[in-house]
Amino acid sequence: MEMIVKPRLLTANLLILCLVLIFCACQKPGDKAKQPGKGELDKIAVPCEVAGVTTRTMSSVVKTTGTLEPFSSVQITSRLQGTVKGIAAEQGDKVKTGKILLSLDDRDYRIALKQAQADLSAAQASLNEAELIRAKNQYERIKRLREDSLSSEQELESARASYLQAKSAYDAQQARIQAAAANLERARLDLSHTEVRAPISGIISKRYVDTGELISPAAPLFELVNISTLYARIFVSEKYINELSEGKEVSIKVDALPNQTFAGVISILSPVAEAQSRTFEIAIKLHNDKQELKAGMFARVFIQMKEHQNALVVPKDAVVERQGESFCFVVKEQQAKEPAKGKQTNKDTAKDKQPDTKKQEKVEKKYTAEMRPVQVGIEDSRYIEITQGLHKGEQVIISGHFELTDGAPVRIITFK
Repeated sequence: MEMIVKPRLLTANLLILCLVLIFCACQKPGDKAKQPGKGELDKIAVPCEVAGVTTRTMSSVVKTTGTLEPFSSVQITSRLQGTVKGIAAEQGDKVKTGKILLSLDDRDYRIALKQAQADLSAAQASLNEAELIRAKNQYERIKRLREDSLSSEQELESARASYLQAKSAYDAQQARIQAAAANLERARLDLSHTEVRAPISGIISKRYVDTGELISPAAPLFELVNISTLYARIFVSEKYINELSEGKEVSIKVDALPNQTFAGVISILSPVAEAQSRTFEIAIKLHNDKQELKAGMFARVFIQMKEHQNALVVPKDAVVERQGESFCFVVKEQQAKEPAKGKQTNKDTAKDKQPDTKKQEKVEKKYTAEMRPVQVGIEDSRYIEITQGLHKGEQVIISGHFELTDGAPVRIITFK
C-alpha cells in the first residue's frame, strides 16, 4: 500500500512545480506589480449623501401637545327628592338655556303650595288692625286728659298697657303673615324645581337617570358641555415662558382633521411652574363656531417664537453631536497629484505617438470629509440655523457620517 501512495504524491508535486515554472516563464520582466483597481479604491471611501449650505427664513416653533376642553361644563343635579316623571333630553341633544330636561312627579309639591296659600290667607285674616287703632286712640285721649288733670295716673297707665298689648299682638300677627308668605314662596320654588332646566346652552354629553327612578338632591342627572369655545391646555418649558404673553396667536391641529389648521390665542399663563416637570401650564382659547372640534380631542399646538431672515441653514441631519459639541462634516475635493516628470523610454515615446482610438475615461474626483465645529441657532422641522462655522455654497454630509473621522475619504452618492 505504501509503494502505491508515494508515486502518486510525487506525480502531484511535479505537476504543481511545472505549472509554477510555466507561469514565471510567461511573466514579462518589465511588467509592474498589479495595482489595486478602481473598485478596491471605492471600498475605502465611505459612501455619503450631501446637501448644500443655503439661506432661508427661519422660524423657531415650539411644538407641544394637549387636550381640548370645553369652555364650560356643568353637571346638572336636582334640588329635590322625587320620582322622575319624564325625560325631555337625550345624550347628544343641543339645548338652549332654560330648556326643560327632566320633570319630577309634582303632586306632593302642588299640595304643599296649596297649604302654604291657605296658611297665608288665614294669617292675613286674623290680622286685627282695628283693635290696634282703637287702643292707640284711647291711650292718646287719656294722655291728653291727664295733662289737663282730668284723668288719674292709674287710668293713663291702664290705657298705655292696653295699647302696648294690642301693638304686640299686631306685630306678632304681621310676623306670622310674613312667615306664611315665605312658606308660600318656598312652595312655589319647590314646585318650579320639579322641572329641571338647562342652566347654559350646550350639548348633553351624558344622561344618568331613567324615567321612574327615585332621585335625591344633588344626585347627577345630566352633563352639559358648551363647545362653541374650547380650551387647549398645554405645558411649556421654563426657557420659553418669558417670550409668551396673553393674546399671542398660535396654530392648532387635530388628528381627526389633518388638513385643517385652527387659530387660537393664549388666554391664561400660569405664574407658577409645576414642581416636578418645571413646566408652565398655558390655556389656549379657540372658537369652534362650526363645532367641528370636540372636547377631549388630542391637539398639536405650534407656537412661533422667533423669525430670522436670510439665515444660513443646513438640513438637521447634517449636525452631529459629539461630547456635547456640534459638528458638520464638510466635503472637500482632493487635489490631483501631478505625474512625475522624467525621461521617457523609447517604448513610451512610441506608444505616445500611436493614435488613441479609444475614448478617454473621465477621471472620478476624490473627496474627503472635514470635521468642522459649528454654532447652531433656531430650527424647524427640516432645517437648523448655523450661526458660525459654515459658508454658503459649501457641501455638508447628511447621511453616512456618524462613524466618520476628520479627513476620512468619502464617495458622494447623492447631491441635494
